Amino acid sequence: SHQLPRKAGEPGAFLFLQGPISPFFTNIGNGLALVGHDVHCINLSFGDQLFWRRPGATNYRGSLQNWPSFIETFLDQHHITDLVLLGEQRDYHKQAIVAAKTRGIHVTVTDFGYLRPDWITLERDGMSGSSLFPRDPAVIQSLADRLPEADLSRKFHDSFLRMATWDVFHTYPHDYKVIFIGDATMSPYEITYPGGSVEHSNEEAGAVWLQRALQVYSNAIWLNPQPEAVWNYHESIGITRELMGGRMFPLTLDGLERGMRLLSRAK
Repeated sequence: SHQLPRKAGEPGAFLFLQGPISPFFTNIGNGLALVGHDVHCINLSFGDQLFWRRPGATNYRGSLQNWPSFIETFLDQHHITDLVLLGEQRDYHKQAIVAAKTRGIHVTVTDFGYLRPDWITLERDGMSGSSLFPRDPAVIQSLADRLPEADLSRKFHDSFLRMATWDVFHTYPHDYKVIFIGDATMSPYEITYPGGSVEHSNEEAGAVWLQRALQVYSNAIWLNPQPEAVWNYHESIGITRELMGGRMFPLTLDGLERGMRLLSRAK
């Protein structure tokens, strides 16, 4: 099945494959749906399921060998006009791009900080060796001469902590059992308010991150080195304990035994 490329302004059908380890693709999908496009996603791993938070997802559980026939059928059945993915060198993505191009489907590839830190780069058809960016320095200079002076002021700020946390969520499945260790005696504002940290400007409250982790890893406990007798004197311990659903134990032999017993019963 071959089709003419979608013209700018026409409603289309977008298919997202594996994207950044963040809700970025979901946010883009939401925006596309709001302006009348059909939005689809194929999840190739649990991490993909974690970050795609909207309808229109299909979970592929077949083999790489069967992928070409699956993606070809999917593109045809859903009349896909645009394929969006992170990096074109993954095996599944390579085969999807081939199937898309033979059907006249637009291919958009994204990557992190490719040209500028903290920005996500988008290119038609591919990047690096597949990039359509000119190779001739004279052509590049000619293009640059026609453009206004670049605004190099920083407009976005990426967080290593946020990226590392997303990476953990994306890499380790939800059936892992997790143990948090800490005294939880920080200022309550660090848990409950954005910007409440005394060390850095946190964009989201600590409670948001803990709840996000518990949504992925529901089988979790907290081990606290503070003596259990003083827990009631620290408001932050009470808040953390509530967020954990009461699953906080002292970092003692008895506390370890109770915590491990709880985790061993969890399914």
